[in-house]
Amino acid sequence: MNYTFINVRDFLPDFLQELSKGHVPKKLGDYLLRLIFKSHRIKGKEGDYYLKSAPNKPKSDLKPFITIDDLVPHFIDECEQNFMSIDRYFGSYLLHILIRDLHDGLPKASQFTIGKLDRFLRKCLDKYAQPFDPTICNMKICYYAKNCLEIDFEYAKKKYELNAKEKLSKLIAGILQYPETSNPKQLEEMFVKMQVFIITNFNIGCPQNAELLKQTRQSLNSVLGKGDLQKYVLKKRYHRLDYLQRLSSTVCGIVTFNNYKQQKNKDNHIMTDLEMAQNNTKDALDEGLKRASMCIQKGTRIMQSLIRVDTVQQKVQYFYAAAKTREINKFVILFLVYRRHLERIKGEFEKTQSLIEVTQKKFKCVIDKISDIIKHRSAIETDVIFPHFVYLSNVWLSLVLHLNHLTEINKLKDHLDELLNENMENHYHSICDATKNFNKFCAMEASFHELMFVNSEVEGKLDPLKTQNFLKDYCAFTLALTNGLLVPSQVERKLSQNMDITFGFANINVAQSSEEHLSLFFSTFKHVIFNSADMVLLFELEGQIIRQDVDLVRQIVSNNKDSSTQTESGTLLSGQNKMENTWNVWDYHRKTIALANVRKKQTNSTQTIVSSGKRNSQNQCSGDGINQLH
Repeated sequence: MNYTFINVRDFLPDFLQELSKGHVPKKLGDYLLRLIFKSHRIKGKEGDYYLKSAPNKPKSDLKPFITIDDLVPHFIDECEQNFMSIDRYFGSYLLHILIRDLHDGLPKASQFTIGKLDRFLRKCLDKYAQPFDPTICNMKICYYAKNCLEIDFEYAKKKYELNAKEKLSKLIAGILQYPETSNPKQLEEMFVKMQVFIITNFNIGCPQNAELLKQTRQSLNSVLGKGDLQKYVLKKRYHRLDYLQRLSSTVCGIVTFNNYKQQKNKDNHIMTDLEMAQNNTKDALDEGLKRASMCIQKGTRIMQSLIRVDTVQQKVQYFYAAAKTREINKFVILFLVYRRHLERIKGEFEKTQSLIEVTQKKFKCVIDKISDIIKHRSAIETDVIFPHFVYLSNVWLSLVLHLNHLTEINKLKDHLDELLNENMENHYHSICDATKNFNKFCAMEASFHELMFVNSEVEGKLDPLKTQNFLKDYCAFTLALTNGLLVPSQVERKLSQNMDITFGFANINVAQSSEEHLSLFFSTFKHVIFNSADMVLLFELEGQIIRQDVDLVRQIVSNNKDSSTQTESGTLLSGQNKMENTWNVWDYHRKTIALANVRKKQTNSTQTIVSSGKRNSQNQCSGDGINQLH
């Protein structure tokens, strides 16, 4: 990987020298000055730029290192100045992933300069501004899908319940505000507010619907008479609230039962809405999956014709421009990620669909039970019938929640379609169509060892072999050699008996070549994944990478604080260094003392035999005692 942070003392002399000559871009230079010295530069008499009070500051006051998150405010400010809105957290997400990309990222720490940092930030800005950049679109899809928690039914349920409580708080307060000495007019107002509360609380319909208000009033009259209303205002406040909730559940059950049996509200019936929502969601997801699969197949066929792995001469041949080939590959990865998220959405939709079927059966069962109870009866005790109405209202509310969850699923699907819109798809097809006239006899060649050497120069800290998230549909050996290009696989094989991992390969010869270069193949495969932003998104490793960056910075901060009271302390230069390396001379002294103490306390075999069984002898028994027990 590239580095997580930049050590200030490494680049500070060159930075100040370039700053004085005016070689550093003004915006970036001013931002770094404020960040490192908490100061700014001013123009001198001779026209050169000088630091205001910065050189006089002791080194301990300098900011020791610059992290990726320190660059986020500058990047967001540049986006806003170019009239591009960007979320702060997405800006951090973008820089964390793109900084380690071998083509678009930041170079290694040993070659770091302020000019390269400025070019990297400019490149990020240009990519974000491009409407058809597949990597940025891929990041937006992954970021939005990761943070869209409404796809989970339980989360959506809690969200809608919380929103309902906030909306109903004013209605409840309006009902509970009436005093004990309320006159008939005030009681009538409260009665109307109860009707609105019941309709709103259970999403029966629109409170402005006169027909629905009339039905709710009739149902409320059948449960609560005028004398009961007068008694209601005499109750204490918490008794009022509890009674209001039970009353609304009963009345909702009565209204729902009457509407279902009499079919007065056919147009707004929830069963019709649920059926329509399920059909529309299923059709939209199937259409999106079909669209993604067609684009993936088209791209992989083209990639297969543009790249050839010669296992006899151990060379990789490219028949098209590398930049265009890589752009097609990025679009293929984009559609793979898009399809993966659609499949997850479809999985959640199928779960909700099964829950809807169960809830609908419950609904019909309760309706039939109530119908049997009231059949051929003119009067029924409330204790017999009211619990069924309460249960019916709960089932009704579950159906409403399922309908709302289908709405959230459609919102997520529509947002993904908006990100990967028709214009991007047309741009992708135009790039693919331009490859029809490539020359099969004009090829660029590179040997296996050259490609593996180049791709394994940058080291990755995490091990992708532990992720168990591999693509059996694409050739892993070609992916490692070409720095992430996807070619369809025809053969699946386990390369090592110690790992339960199956790789895909283009043919049997390629699989044999990977076995011949097994160790180099594994290391190159790992490095290729972590040095490509698109591969990181494809393998869903962005969470691990950002977590690693955060942990590394925390450890460096804690080490910096500890070293402030010590002498002869060193400085960790970059994320390239291994975290297990000891960087302070006093750590060696402490380890030496600890090992000496362990050495002192070691015992020989004679001492162990003599002292055996002497301590806590009252809790031990000899061999004779054991024989006696037997």
